[in-house]
Amino acid sequence: MNKWIFDPDKPIFRQICEKFRDEIARGNFPPGAKVPSVRDLAVFAGVNPNTVQRALSDLEDEGILVSRRGDGRYVADDATVRDKLLAARIRSACDDFIGAMRVLGLDDREIERSLGEALREKSDGKEG
Repeated sequence: MNKWIFDPDKPIFRQICEKFRDEIARGNFPPGAKVPSVRDLAVFAGVNPNTVQRALSDLEDEGILVSRRGDGRYVADDATVRDKLLAARIRSACDDFIGAMRVLGLDDREIERSLGEALREKSDGKEG
């Protein structure tokens, strides 16, 4: 995991939830993977353990994490959890992109053309 940087304008426990969703969506925590302890995560993130506890409890309530008495927390063993999180992340990124293009006044056809050009340039190695 990369070092976490928090937005001071948003609740930290919610940002921790988002970071875990991202890590799981990326496959960094596959189904059944053990999650670091609350204490270890608190030290890593530089936050109060109660904040981490709240975030992990919320993820449990969502069915993303499961608790095993005496053994800690694990990513749910359901293979669809990652797929659902990844699909949600993709959709969110697309919505953000489309919204930004709409602010610029582009219509659907212009957005598709612009995206196609950008993808071709990336594939051709013209941009880093």
